[in-house]
Amino acid sequence: MKFERIDYQSLSAKQQEIFNFQKIAGVLADYGFNCIKLADDWLGADFLAYHKDGVETLKVQLKSRLTIDKKYQHKGLHIAFPLDGGWCLIDHDELVNIIGKATGWLETPSWNMNEQYHSAKPSQKLIAALQDFIVGRNGLFGQLFENEPTQWGLRGDPHLWQAMREHFKSTVLPAKICEIDELIETAFHKLTEYPISSDEAFLVERFAYGGMSSGMISPAFWRETAIPLLRYRYANKT
Repeated sequence: MKFERIDYQSLSAKQQEIFNFQKIAGVLADYGFNCIKLADDWLGADFLAYHKDGVETLKVQLKSRLTIDKKYQHKGLHIAFPLDGGWCLIDHDELVNIIGKATGWLETPSWNMNEQYHSAKPSQKLIAALQDFIVGRNGLFGQLFENEPTQWGLRGDPHLWQAMREHFKSTVLPAKICEIDELIETAFHKLTEYPISSDEAFLVERFAYGGMSSGMISPAFWRETAIPLLRYRYANKT
């Protein structure tokens, strides 16, 4: 059998729910939880997460985006949803409290009249306030640049490498290894104003610090050495 990755967007709503459950169940297994999918939305929960210590059990409502709902209040429910490259798992009432401090959502008609609020693109302020509740994060792309290559192309390439590291310091690792090429090609053009497909080396003045060939960039180095190295590191990190 040939295995092929599925396109999440092509799944039905029910299939997406099952997909998300399998994803977060795998993440929570790393934290000692055994997850059991519920068929009847028992007490508002989509699944139960039993901890290996036999003491703690979480009732979890699973969402595809950040969501608060008055019907979930005061029930001891946790909400789980994808956020910032991982899964945010938080007590619903605590989430409402944090949202009240970081946003104006609780003053909107959506919350006060429709009794719910959800967002696919929460503000950076709110994301920052929820960092302690995010688990299973893939890691950051910039981390792949921490160790420099043992060999370089030209004298400007180490400076471009550091610029790439800074550029990607807050970028979450892509879901697929094939996406690395596009990310590097886009950043290469932005940082040098040249395409990575260029046949000839070129000069970038801001990477020139004196000396022969200072500031010279080798596109061939990036195509033939840097990208394969980053792909290798990605494959051994995820």
